Amino acid sequence: MHKLDLPFYRRIRVQLMLYMLLVTLVFGAVVLLVVFRTVRSSLLTSLLDQGKIIGANVAELAAEKLIENDEIALRRLIEKYSHYPNVDYILVEDFDHKIKVDTYNGNVPPELLGVETPGGQPASQMQVVETGYRTRGKLRRVYDVRIPIKEGLLGFVRVGLKQSFIEEKVGDALLTTGLVLILSIVMMIGTALVFITLQITRPVLKLTEAAERISLGDFETSLYINVNNELRILAESIDRMKESLKTSLLRLKTRTVNRF
Repeated sequence: MHKLDLPFYRRIRVQLMLYMLLVTLVFGAVVLLVVFRTVRSSLLTSLLDQGKIIGANVAELAAEKLIENDEIALRRLIEKYSHYPNVDYILVEDFDHKIKVDTYNGNVPPELLGVETPGGQPASQMQVVETGYRTRGKLRRVYDVRIPIKEGLLGFVRVGLKQSFIEEKVGDALLTTGLVLILSIVMMIGTALVFITLQITRPVLKLTEAAERISLGDFETSLYINVNNELRILAESIDRMKESLKTSLLRLKTRTVNRF
């Protein structure tokens, strides 16, 4: 009896699993990309809105204090709003962009002194610049939101918003989504493996073994397989062929005996 090539069937199963894994990984990558862009865009909008509100409040309250040149009151004002967790710094400039008060106690990082505003935007409108500065050897990225005080006639309020807030939240979202995807992939592959084994691999092996026995003259071999797919139709066709072959051989045998 011809020995079945079992590794061949295993290779088929492995190939099916690899194709499924590849498709799942591509789908997962697309999901992660969509999550990254959606979450980052939403968080950026929320963060900038928070900076606008803080800057507008400070600008409204700072106008009178700038007219009175009350730097002590200005310092207290910006210190109060600097305690928001996403705020990195607050600066108050005069109309010539010279810093009047800051949350660095006068030690403003040099990278923040010459931040250029976007070209084409009037100074009387709110402006957002992506910038950064070094502290303790590390680069700290911020969104610099500049709010005019009385349309820029008295000065400007600059609110530095931490980019790390967005990076941390996006990282958390990607980690959660990634874990869910990995768990889903494992469950999907496990389910597919069981399905392929029960519905395809085992029935094919059984039909192959039965065909081998029939070819050797064993017409009592059972061809029943407990599946509800095309393989069952194939098994029924082979079974009818087996019965026809069995009947033909009996007739041939009877004719041969009668001749002698």
